Amino acid sequence: MKRRGQGEGSIRERPNGRWEARYRASDGRPRSIYTRTRREAVERLRAALTEREQGIRPPDARLTVSDFLTDWLESIGQRVRPRTHESYSAAVRLYILPAIGGIPLAKLQPEHVARMVTNLSARGILSPTTVRYAYSVIRTALGQALRQGNDRPAHAPAVYAGAG
Repeated sequence: MKRRGQGEGSIRERPNGRWEARYRASDGRPRSIYTRTRREAVERLRAALTEREQGIRPPDARLTVSDFLTDWLESIGQRVRPRTHESYSAAVRLYILPAIGGIPLAKLQPEHVARMVTNLSARGILSPTTVRYAYSVIRTALGQALRQGNDRPAHAPAVYAGAG
């Protein structure tokens, strides 16, 4: 069996039957990817190494959606009109943070956003326009993060493209 070279990562079968691909991210920290099959582990390791070579930083596991949105609101403060900033802040504070604010950004899934939208609709006290606006705000924030290459989860395109 051929050995991998320095920096190419490693793949092994774990005792529970799952596969683990390990590599060092661009920040120097070790990262693990867990999959059901060896083939999937190879593909995901290859994708992670490609991202590392392109200079895409892995998401900080401690960064929550709340932290991200707070930073995002500060960063857009000078680029949008004051009233727009107020309405974004209100949507974040009243609807988004209570629903998904505590979730680590790296673990945010389309299901979380879809559940947020469903729960906001189920309240019965919010208009459909308000619910769509809250969804639009989270979609805009995640979309800008992707375009700027900020700490992004690998699945982020699915989160803001199809969850509503």
